[in-house]
Amino acid sequence: MDKTQIGRAGELALALYSMVSSDGELELFTPVADDDHVDATAGRRGGVPVIAIQVKTLHAIGGSSGLVLGARRR
Repeated sequence: MDKTQIGRAGELALALYSMVSSDGELELFTPVADDDHVDATAGRRGGVPVIAIQVKTLHAIGGSSGLVLGARRR
């Protein structure tokens, strides 16, 4: 997989994990363009998105490859 494919896979994995782990209460929306470095916005189902998310992915950690999800607070 190339860098763009890994990035998109990470965005989709985050959306899936968010929806499943919140029992559908959290919805993610993706912008048409990535001009503002926002990969998704999120909010409660039926509400307005209240948080902007930028997803970061890596091809490998410590010599192993695969998709690894992590979160960091600023």
